[in-house]
Amino acid sequence: MKYFHFGKKLLAADSWLHLYDLTLALYESAAEAAYLTGNFAETSDLVEIVLQQAKTVLDKMKVYEIKIKNYQSQNKPLVAIKIP
Repeated sequence: MKYFHFGKKLLAADSWLHLYDLTLALYESAAEAAYLTGNFAETSDLVEIVLQQAKTVLDKMKVYEIKIKNYQSQNKPLVAIKIP
């Protein structure tokens, strides 16, 4: 997780505009790593950032998968299937 935190700090404030692919990949990977380490709150925060910034439905697909797994891991299956 330290590498992802460091990578996010290195990004410029406008990285979603000028380095979209890199920023998307970094946030997706950070969200997945947070999920895999059991940090559910950070996972949710990162997923929401991607969902707000992503340009297309395809760009959102990976984080929706992470979001569903995150809820399933917390034994919240009904919340997981309500994702739009």
